[in-house]
Amino acid sequence: MKEQNLVLSELGRQRVAKDYDEQKVRGIARGVVSVEEHPHRLRYTEVQITLKHIKQVLRERADAEFNPKLKAEMIRVIEAK
Repeated sequence: MKEQNLVLSELGRQRVAKDYDEQKVRGIARGVVSVEEHPHRLRYTEVQITLKHIKQVLRERADAEFNPKLKAEMIRVIEAK
């Protein structure tokens, strides 16, 4: 999360769209190299993939938990936004 916040802060400071949806809202055409190949934008994509992998591992651990109350709590924490 710390890395994600750092990358989002840098993208905001440099006024670079974090993904295609934000790029579209700002009226920037798809394929603009200066935006799509920006190092912080590429890093943001990598951070999102890493966070998905972490959530997958946490979900596997929750699924393996035998205590139903603890399992429900673990799933609640994993799905929190």
